[in-house]
Amino acid sequence: MGYLANRPFGAVTVPIVGGDHEGIMKTGFFFFISISFFFAILDVTPSVQGAKVMHILLLEDDETLGPLIEYKLRKAYHEVDWSTHVETAQSFISVGHYDLYILDWMLPDGTGTELCSALRKQGDSTPVLMLTARDAVEDRVKGLQLGADDYLVKPFAMEELLARIEALGRRKNTAWHGRTEQIGDLVLDYGSHTVTRNGQPIVLTRREFQLLACLMQNSGNILSREQILNAVWGMAEVTPNAVDATIRLLRKK
Repeated sequence: MGYLANRPFGAVTVPIVGGDHEGIMKTGFFFFISISFFFAILDVTPSVQGAKVMHILLLEDDETLGPLIEYKLRKAYHEVDWSTHVETAQSFISVGHYDLYILDWMLPDGTGTELCSALRKQGDSTPVLMLTARDAVEDRVKGLQLGADDYLVKPFAMEELLARIEALGRRKNTAWHGRTEQIGDLVLDYGSHTVTRNGQPIVLTRREFQLLACLMQNSGNILSREQILNAVWGMAEVTPNAVDATIRLLRKK
């Protein structure tokens, strides 16, 4: 008969199933991060100041390009929900708030322009950036007339995509650069990419910063290892132990 035991490891709680503790530990089964436990160790009370960093809906059915764009956006500290179908994107929109929609033109169950037009008719003024291989002037004009704010022709450089996102944020007068997460005296500033505790700066690597942001955004929740890997590392190829190692380094700071 197997049994279940929770073994705390810093900010990590590792449930162990069965009698072979070492073997199960190595395979990493049933690994979870307890966010509330993490901040209990910091002895701070959760509270969020301002909204999260720019939240982007990406509608792109290319199974190669989609994950790449998602990875680049997350690397630039944005939050991303990626969808390959219009119907799924509409479901995301119905339950969430976004600072920007990035829409591909041709999709399996419709078009990005149709979705953009429908959103505008509903009074949704969220900026829209269209992505498409259509480079004819009439296509660009059509996209803009249907409500898109900007238009980027494939193939494109990721640097240009990020620059256009930045510009759209300025047009909307979005203050996401000045937004912060705060839990007690621990403050994370997205704009300056800095972290302070009790007013004292904490020097973090980019990955540590992203991990801390993920944990603070989900304070009180339980995230699986896979959820944390997807949120922080995206499509980068890393071992699952990267979560363990990064949390250990983060706690030491």
